[in-house]
Amino acid sequence: MTDFEALTNAIRTKFGTDVEDALSLPVQYDNAPFTQPADSAWIRLSILPERAFMAEIGTTKRFHIPVLSVASIFTPVETGDQPALSIADSITAAFRATTEGGITYRTPYVTNVGRSDKWHQINVTIPAYAQDFG
Repeated sequence: MTDFEALTNAIRTKFGTDVEDALSLPVQYDNAPFTQPADSAWIRLSILPERAFMAEIGTTKRFHIPVLSVASIFTPVETGDQPALSIADSITAAFRATTEGGITYRTPYVTNVGRSDKWHQINVTIPAYAQDFG
């Protein structure tokens, strides 16, 4: 994994296959066109690359590229938290302790954000990293 574009595209591809397609849920990706559903669940995926650093010096240098992805799950208010938690469980299962496309995913965690206007929000934070040998 040599650049942030490839890193974010790999995460979006996995999320699209394992979450968006598998659960048939609309997903808003960073700065992409999106029509928010009026009264059904949807997800906003934000990918936040962190500061890369050199992890090994020598003839072959190794760079560690950490990234956090945040899947914000929105469900209509006054429907309980079960629908959002079920989606969160699916996301967590798809990303927990797996390596795919050159990215190692760590253990995701769930945060109950609460009510915002007509939506109840739960976030799933997915820590991951890629290695670059340069």
